[in-house]
Amino acid sequence: MPRLVLERLAPMIAYIEQEADEKVDEIQVRTDEEAKLEINKVVKQQRLEPGLLGYRPSAQPLCYRDLQLMLVNFW
Repeated sequence: MPRLVLERLAPMIAYIEQEADEKVDEIQVRTDEEAKLEINKVVKQQRLEPGLLGYRPSAQPLCYRDLQLMLVNFW
């Protein structure tokens, strides 16, 4: 009797697993897209521009506050 039940449930379990995998894939794609948008927003806020070796700060002059926020190693 349990074997018969398992044989009947196997296709349903496979279907549920497939649906769950597809849903996980959709969520992963959406999360990746949102992360890219967030990175672009941060990059624009920090005035970073794409360069040959990745992103670099723009040529905006630094103000006193910017200099205070920089980490400087004197040793």
